[in-house]
Amino acid sequence: MAQEIVDGRVTGSSGVAKAGLTLGIIGTGLAALGGNGGWLGGLFGGNTAATTEKMANLQSTIDQLEANRYTDARSFDLYTRIVAATDEANAKIGAVQNQLYTAVLDLDKRTALNEQSQRLNREYDNTVRDYMMTIVNNKIDCCCDKMNLKADYEREISELADASILSYVNSNFIPGILKLPASNISPNVQLA
Repeated sequence: MAQEIVDGRVTGSSGVAKAGLTLGIIGTGLAALGGNGGWLGGLFGGNTAATTEKMANLQSTIDQLEANRYTDARSFDLYTRIVAATDEANAKIGAVQNQLYTAVLDLDKRTALNEQSQRLNREYDNTVRDYMMTIVNNKIDCCCDKMNLKADYEREISELADASILSYVNSNFIPGILKLPASNISPNVQLA
């Protein structure tokens, strides 16, 4: 059965509506004219059984058309509810998809930030390690330099002391041979 939707209402096609209206008018007219004791029945010989059967058939057709119209209205109501439920489900799915996309974007940002953080931590660790090694190397170099300076200083002091002793001995003593008795050197020494 063809349906038309006018202002949100379901209506039958204009042909169905005209057929229903026509049958309704004919049925009403026949009931008035041909029913028991009606003047049309008496005019044509009073065949009320055939007229009643035709009227019942017409009423059955009218009832069927009204049932179809009711079914169409119920079907459209069900269709409207299905469309509304589908729209609501699509809206919910869209909202969940938006949340999912937002979560994925946040996850991508967090992943990028995590990678950047790890890279910066590695760079920091490398910089600290290099700095510490530089400090240790500088301390070692400084200690080595101090040890070398101390050794040079002690060598120079020793050389100066030796030179001072030699200078003192050379200036205060006359070169010659000193003869000492063996007893002066050590009491137990025996000369060969």
